[in-house]
Amino acid sequence: MAKRKIQQKAAKELKVRRTLPCNRVRMDVDLPKFEGWWARFRDDILAGDLEAIQDTNIWITSWGTIREILARYVENWNFVDRSGKPLPCPFGKPEVFKQVSTPLLYWLGTALVEVPTRGLTGEGVEPETEEELEASETEATDLEALEKEDE
Repeated sequence: MAKRKIQQKAAKELKVRRTLPCNRVRMDVDLPKFEGWWARFRDDILAGDLEAIQDTNIWITSWGTIREILARYVENWNFVDRSGKPLPCPFGKPEVFKQVSTPLLYWLGTALVEVPTRGLTGEGVEPETEEELEASETEATDLEALEKEDE
C-alpha cells in the first residue's frame, strides 16, 4: 500500500513541469572599437558545454561545435555585419555565427565562460519577461495544488 502511494505521488510530481532556473545576463563587448555593442546570454550553461568552449583545441579544429554551443546560450545581441545591417537573432541558429567577425566570436566564447558567475552574483542580470514570470507562477500554483492533495 505504501509503495503504491509513493508511486502515485511520483506520478503527480512528474506532471508538474520543472525547468532549470535561468537568468539572462547582458554583457557589453569590451573590445576596442566595439563601444555600445552587447550580447545577452542564458546562464543555464551545461558543464559539458562550458568545458568544451574552454578547450583551446576546439578553437582550432571545430568551429561548427563552437557555433552550436554559442547558439544554445546567446539569446540576443546588437551585432551588425560589415555593411552595418543588423545580424539576425542568434538563439538556436548556429549558422548565424558564420557572419560574426573572428574577434567577436572569440569574445563571445570568452564571455560565455564568465556568464554563470555573473548570473550567480547578479551582475548584468536582466529582469524576467512577462512570459517567464507567468510560467513560474503557474508552476508554483501546480506545486501548491499537489501539496494540498497529499494532505
